[in-house]
Amino acid sequence: MNYKFTAKKLGQHWYLDINHDSPLDISLDEKIEKYFSLITNKDSLSFVLYEIHSIVDDNTIFFDEEDIVRYLTTNDYFTIRFWIRDHEFNISSDMYYLLEGQYNMNFHKNMYTIEICNI
Repeated sequence: MNYKFTAKKLGQHWYLDINHDSPLDISLDEKIEKYFSLITNKDSLSFVLYEIHSIVDDNTIFFDEEDIVRYLTTNDYFTIRFWIRDHEFNISSDMYYLLEGQYNMNFHKNMYTIEICNI
């Protein structure tokens, strides 16, 4: 399964264009924002997450197993770590909840690779 997303820049921050009613800030972490700002000078960026069944390239997304267990066993608000290549990034547990809830992505069961569409 494939999931296409758009990130939009509002002011100095990037946000995923997804439906939510979260009262918390669901901006992307500073490292992701810097990366998006480096690869485009536009105010939006599209990318696709492709579900894969084996590690096929260096763009495979790996979530921290301890963070996933914590997410599945608590109601805590915390930062969930993930890696693409040798780069560590973070998303909030609220963002993870939105992705799992709206798209049934099951990051704890499935693997994904990422492709940037419009640079």
